[in-house]
Amino acid sequence: MMFTLADYDAAKAAVVRLEKSWENYMGGNTKKFETQLREARDRLSTIELSLLESGELEPTELQAANLELDRLYPYAKAKTRQEFGGNIYEIHYWRESISLSGKTTRLRHEWRRIESTPPL
Repeated sequence: MMFTLADYDAAKAAVVRLEKSWENYMGGNTKKFETQLREARDRLSTIELSLLESGELEPTELQAANLELDRLYPYAKAKTRQEFGGNIYEIHYWRESISLSGKTTRLRHEWRRIESTPPL
């Protein structure tokens, strides 16, 4: 699905609105807004990744490296190390969101810069 910058702005506004609702909530239900907030954050994350991949959002240096490493090594397992652009990167996976029952609903990964390779 193709997303626009308007979708991105609307998703960011929805997350901010839900976070403010949670902050202003005075009731005793500790799970109030949790599901809606998780879904809003998941949608924002999906839209942001789509816009980064399509080039509509300007990626940071690390985001650009992540996108390129994902393209080069789409099936990398956890803790895999690869050299890219004079640096060594290691892929890490984590649960981005968890349902109320404790099940993983969204898994994320990121290539983290470990060290620079010494010049030859």
